[in-house]
Amino acid sequence: MPKIIPITQEISEKVEEVGNSKDWAMVKSMESFARTAPQKNLTTVDIIPATRSTKLVMVLLPEWGTYFPPYNMARLVSVARSAGYSVSAFDLNIECYNEIRSKMEFDPWDPSREFLWEKDITYFTQIHQFCEPIYKKYIEQIVKLKPNVIGFTLYYTNEEATRWVAKQLREQLPDVKLVIGGPQASSPKKRTVEYFDYVVQGEGEKILLQILDSVENNHSITDKILVQPKTERLNLDQLPFPDYTDYDFSKYTTPNGTSSEISRGCVAKCVFCTEVHFWKYRGRQAGSILKEVEYQHNKHGIDFIWFIDSLVNGNLNELRAFALGVVEKKLPIRWQGYAR
Repeated sequence: MPKIIPITQEISEKVEEVGNSKDWAMVKSMESFARTAPQKNLTTVDIIPATRSTKLVMVLLPEWGTYFPPYNMARLVSVARSAGYSVSAFDLNIECYNEIRSKMEFDPWDPSREFLWEKDITYFTQIHQFCEPIYKKYIEQIVKLKPNVIGFTLYYTNEEATRWVAKQLREQLPDVKLVIGGPQASSPKKRTVEYFDYVVQGEGEKILLQILDSVENNHSITDKILVQPKTERLNLDQLPFPDYTDYDFSKYTTPNGTSSEISRGCVAKCVFCTEVHFWKYRGRQAGSILKEVEYQHNKHGIDFIWFIDSLVNGNLNELRAFALGVVEKKLPIRWQGYAR
């Protein structure tokens, strides 16, 4: 788990303990812009390392983006592993993308054809037959793992595929807890909800640990739909870095790329945007972002970062501090994101 320290404290630690001129230059360049402490009124996710017996599997079904490994799953996997749970992640979206496109007359990942994934009629008549053998292959692997909990990320384009795979897993693992989260979990189809034990609405890190704890300690959660309080904002600096151990970066269309986040939420209050109602704005400290980027670069060779925020410039000083830190550390990366 990353260590959270004020940047002024970090300066003295770098000088006294490290003596690294590059780190010193980086910290000095950021000093006048970066916050000296995390934001106030943030919720800490209690991640208590321990030896656990509960097994978690995370699954992403098509159709979704193919540029990078799924950031949300990597984040949740890291949180669960940091707490001592056994976790395996399967990106079936990228597996199908690489295996079936050459067998089809059209590219179902073409954005102009995403509507084919949304409706059961078009999905099952035009796409499913190509994906089903791949689903069955990985369902067999998942069943062999004997997980206690299986989590799915739900988007408007993968609801049909997710429901089909969940049904197969339920038949072979009748006691497993099936969980869905993600954007579409806020408004899933009624027949989708029926397949799952829990529907997570809002930020998932804290709620996932609550579900795992309930299974580990054999106590039930009575509510099916688990909603994060709208006033709650998770402390992003406190969360462990995303864990990409289960992913083969060469399978993605940006081989050395990954996602990250500078913030969650938005500083605006546009009435037409669901972001205002989904979660409250909070940004990370520049030092925390920089450490994550450097860690992923050193561990996986990452040289491109896509920040998935609604806006990277919600705190312009912090963004400037991060950019200066990248320059001073001479990190050979490119990065981009949305701004307003």
